[in-house]
Amino acid sequence: MAVFFFFIIVVAAVIAVSVWKERRKHTHSLFAIAATRLGLQVSNDPSVLRWPWLYGEFDDIRVDVRPFSRNRNGTRTTWTGYRLSFPDPIAVSFAGEDDPRRRVMARLTNRFAECAISDDELFCAHSTLAEDSNRIVSDVEFLLDAARELIREHDKAMNALPDPSSETEKREDTPPPPLPGRREEPEAPVEPIRETVEAKASPFFEVDLEKAISNQVGSLSVPTPEKKVEPEPESEPATEEESSPPSESDAEPTDEKPAAKAPEPPSGSLGAAAKHLFDTGLNHFETGRAFESEYQGRSLEGTGVLRRVERFSHDRYFGRGPGFIAEVELRALENATGGLAHVTGLVQLPGAEETGLDLSQWRERLGEEVLVCGTLVHCDPFSGKIHLRDGLVDAPRAV
Repeated sequence: MAVFFFFIIVVAAVIAVSVWKERRKHTHSLFAIAATRLGLQVSNDPSVLRWPWLYGEFDDIRVDVRPFSRNRNGTRTTWTGYRLSFPDPIAVSFAGEDDPRRRVMARLTNRFAECAISDDELFCAHSTLAEDSNRIVSDVEFLLDAARELIREHDKAMNALPDPSSETEKREDTPPPPLPGRREEPEAPVEPIRETVEAKASPFFEVDLEKAISNQVGSLSVPTPEKKVEPEPESEPATEEESSPPSESDAEPTDEKPAAKAPEPPSGSLGAAAKHLFDTGLNHFETGRAFESEYQGRSLEGTGVLRRVERFSHDRYFGRGPGFIAEVELRALENATGGLAHVTGLVQLPGAEETGLDLSQWRERLGEEVLVCGTLVHCDPFSGKIHLRDGLVDAPRAV
């Protein structure tokens, strides 16, 4: 009997290995077809223990496509990853909501289950193993178009900046102004030489009539009335209060107070997670990695302002409905980057049958501060949104 069971186990193992090997061969053939259509190279090791790997370059953009395994909630799944390396580093911070690069990343996040960008590479992945060569080809072409657009927008932004070297060369090429020379005094005009002819003395005695009359009048003394000089009023010495300027302490008090800094969220709360991910200087790639390693799958609670409530029948991250999705503003960013002003939580809520609240009743609470709790399942580093599954939204507890 034991021999029979051993034989059954051996046969099952052989069948499982054969099926696994056939699946690997099928995946290798799909990747080989995609490599031929794209002009890429494929790894030539169709062994059971290794997945195929596509690699090559387009316009100096390095492309790598390969499956990889990931453990999530105790389940091992196989993903298909696409990695594109830029020829030169690019800026990963976006300028406002209208930046074309932000629209490119929005298209990528809608197409792939995971998307991250750094200054030297773009990484996107599907949560399943590729089963069609056409899908691999279309994904690579889509990512190449996105990478080229990101590079073009980066070059435009760099070209719009002033070039300091050109300014230096311009200053060097400009000749210095001439030094002021010695000021020459204008020559004095040459006066013509005139001959003076001495007049002969007159034989008659000349009398100056006006001078004689003035001398005669000056000899007569005419008394002049004296002017009465009135004494000037004595000026009183200035008092100390009038002479000294008003001091700052005498100024009228004002009601202006320095703006109070927002209180720090409690450690281990949803607000603390929002601050760590979006308000500590992490770039988009680091934000995605920090969420996966520290917060994904955890149940957290915090407070925020209810901004919007909508129905949903099916959602990419929450699955099938029906239910409500509440948009809650979790944190206003102090160090806003990439055009983000605040962090938003998208909370999955049960339907009206379970909560007793319909859509109109939810919307009556818009603008209120609410308590939020749920399980964190996804974080979008580009839009500043955190998705919470199996969530609850209620009035905050009294402190």
